[in-house]
Amino acid sequence: MTASQEAPDIPSQTRPNRKRRLVLFIIATLAVGTFFLVRTLVPAFRYAALRQAYAREVDAIQNRFEQLDVMKPVTREEHAWNDATGWLTTATGNVFFTPESIPLESVKQYHRDLMDRLEKSKPWTLTDTKWAWNRFASTGPAGERYVKRFGPGFDESVAMAPESAPVRP
Repeated sequence: MTASQEAPDIPSQTRPNRKRRLVLFIIATLAVGTFFLVRTLVPAFRYAALRQAYAREVDAIQNRFEQLDVMKPVTREEHAWNDATGWLTTATGNVFFTPESIPLESVKQYHRDLMDRLEKSKPWTLTDTKWAWNRFASTGPAGERYVKRFGPGFDESVAMAPESAPVRP
């Protein structure tokens, strides 16, 4: 074979190489794109699931405190009982604001402790309300700051509240 006979074969050999390189480039681009997409989306979905679990737990705690408000004693200090239980409901939303402020496990532990206290304390008393308030401080730094900052207002409300309610939630 002479050089003139090989020349027509060169373009036909390069054409499959170009197609192969193009296919490999497209596959590599899709693989890298998929990697970065998954790397971005998976944490976002995990965080969304964490926020949802966090919200359910906080809602359960707030519902318990709202039930305490229904148990108010029939006295002239009824508004003081409402204030004291209202402080607990408000603190729940403010202390357990995000998973970054207080970890989900701390929220779950608070809820378990609250449920234990509700089972043991029949009826729920002012002492139990003070316990629930002070227990916020042990959930983490955010809870400690909140109790320290708003403790005087809570103490003032509790000072006027009757000691116990006649029924349990």
